[in-house]
Amino acid sequence: AALSQGASVYPARNASRRKDLTKKFSVNSADLASVREASPAVLICALSEDMAVELPVARDHAIAIDLRYGTQTEFMAQATKKGYEVINGLPMLVAQALEQFKLFTGLAPTKGDLDALKQALDARGPNPSSDLRAGARSVVQ
Repeated sequence: AALSQGASVYPARNASRRKDLTKKFSVNSADLASVREASPAVLICALSEDMAVELPVARDHAIAIDLRYGTQTEFMAQATKKGYEVINGLPMLVAQALEQFKLFTGLAPTKGDLDALKQALDARGPNPSSDLRAGARSVVQ
């Protein structure tokens, strides 16, 4: 949806891949370094490796999402420092898992299932279930 509304994409792999994605999805694209001159409402980091990227100062209500989870990343630290609301990849992981459960079993997860999942996650460390926000809630009935 965002892509159809004129979103810009800053893929990081290489210029050739960026051109392919730009053409395939009919979006604007630019070199990753130019993101610091943008004023995005949402930044999404889908890199498998952590790397330093100079981010722009956040505009009002801007969000930075790092699809990685389980550890603080350089992207998340910079985004926090620049004023973004930062969300890690756990909500997406949980939403995907719950949807897969529904697809494989034909059963929709319940609020009780989500509560059990939160309890299990909380037992593993410093309150990761607080990151579940909309990801899991959108799937659970």
